[in-house]
Amino acid sequence: MKPWIIAGLCCMGAGLVLGTAAIAAGVFDQSRYLKNLDLIDQTDTPEEEFHSVIIDAEYADITIQPGETASVEAKYIEADTYSVTVQDDMLQIQQEYQWKNKWYRHFQLGPISVPRSKIIVTLPEESYQAIAVGASCGDCNISDLTASTISVDADCGKCVIQNVDAASCTVICNLGDVTIADSTIDGTAMLDADCGEITLEEMTIGNVCKVEADLGDVNLTDVTCGSSEITLDCGNLTMTDCTETDKDKDSTAALSLGDLNLKNCTLYQLSCELDCGSMDVRRTALYGNTVITADLGDIDLNLLGKKSDYSVISSFTDSDYSNSKNVVKIEGDSVTVDVSVSFTE
Repeated sequence: MKPWIIAGLCCMGAGLVLGTAAIAAGVFDQSRYLKNLDLIDQTDTPEEEFHSVIIDAEYADITIQPGETASVEAKYIEADTYSVTVQDDMLQIQQEYQWKNKWYRHFQLGPISVPRSKIIVTLPEESYQAIAVGASCGDCNISDLTASTISVDADCGKCVIQNVDAASCTVICNLGDVTIADSTIDGTAMLDADCGEITLEEMTIGNVCKVEADLGDVNLTDVTCGSSEITLDCGNLTMTDCTETDKDKDSTAALSLGDLNLKNCTLYQLSCELDCGSMDVRRTALYGNTVITADLGDIDLNLLGKKSDYSVISSFTDSDYSNSKNVVKIEGDSVTVDVSVSFTE
């Protein structure tokens, strides 16, 4: 038998022995970690009245949900690093992080890991003045609530907001996906992500839908808003079944590297800037003055309506002047950009 085969069998045998010993020693026993790291469970039921919720957590998954009575349930929290208070009409939840245990916290090998801290906030179904979450590391889930303002500032972790009603909503996420669905924002919705996908589904936004993303795709499906301002450095922008209602306000879509896809949309006063990427438009109405500037990529426009509904002005192809109030102007480098325009009634 070859030496390398013998060495491989010896390593496999050693691994089997060590794995068996680790299991026998209780590597999967979560209670060992709770005891050694001073992790505790705690439930608070605030009796004082409050109309705002402020959460500042350094390392925990956060869930805010409706219920019959107010409660704050914490799991796997480090002792003496966590507090729940009601002051100045605000429910304040703070969780700090003991850096002496930081390498334990991030260690994971398959199913072997330290229990992750969780904070579950249950709120009676009523209207709140503000719900604000600041999280250094951990996922954030907010659902089925009404508030004047909802804000999330997360360094690392996913953010999911579902079935909420708010006057304004702001989400900032440095690393992680952001999803907002089945919600109504009466004013402005602002989303800013450095690295991660942004998804908006079945939403009504009364004013501006403002999205900024450095790296990751942006997807809007069945979104109604006054106008939109979307800036994307690297990633694709896809809008499906989206409708803008403010006919006089400008909307923008600026992509440095990525494709722009529009399907079954109604947009007003749109300004598109594509540095490197294609634009594909299907059964979409572009009303008012639309300006498309492209440096590198194809432009394929299938506009909703008759040919006479639009005046298409292009430096790439023959322009069509129909004296329509809906003007589509296409600009860019004719050497690196191909343009196709069609109409669907």
